[in-house]
Amino acid sequence: MAKKRLTQALQSLMKSALKLDRNLSVNDRFWLWRSSLISSSASPSTQAGFILPTVTLLLLMLSLVLGVLIFRTGNRTNQVIGERQQRQVYNAATPAIDRARSKLEFLFTQEAIPTLPSEANIDTALNKDDPYKLPDETRIDLDGDGSADDPAWVFTYDSKGDTTSDEDDVTVVYSILNRTTGNDNGTVISLQDDDETKAENLVVR
Repeated sequence: MAKKRLTQALQSLMKSALKLDRNLSVNDRFWLWRSSLISSSASPSTQAGFILPTVTLLLLMLSLVLGVLIFRTGNRTNQVIGERQQRQVYNAATPAIDRARSKLEFLFTQEAIPTLPSEANIDTALNKDDPYKLPDETRIDLDGDGSADDPAWVFTYDSKGDTTSDEDDVTVVYSILNRTTGNDNGTVISLQDDDETKAENLVVR
């Protein structure tokens, strides 16, 4: 939260500086330029008038540079956090993908299904517990109809590889969906419907 507020404050400062630069008139710019050309041999009163615009410009430039550095650091930090989260999701999804692949390989090589199976043929095969429910898996009710007969499973595993702990720290739920249509109280669900409706009826995206 503090980092977000700091970034917002720096962005506001940069916008204000750019706005100030756009609002400077030609006379103001000429005065600043003329002030910067005052030599060290000028009178004390002239030198005193030179300090204020010089200090103001230095503070403005330092603020802009500091703001850009902090802004880029914040962006890089967010990028690293995002990459780490993506890696965690990938690591969690990899075993589920491997299990789903092995089940599909068994389905199309070992099951007695037609050469060109229908959606019903595939659903009927996948809904069998043996051999599609592995020992450490539990079949779940994915569509909420009160019956755990959906092609969906849940399992846990230790993503850290901590052999000294008996507790698994990651729970993975995956399913194998092949329906392109579905029924919801007599209403036909198709691929053109919204994702939420398709998910509730186990229709593929």
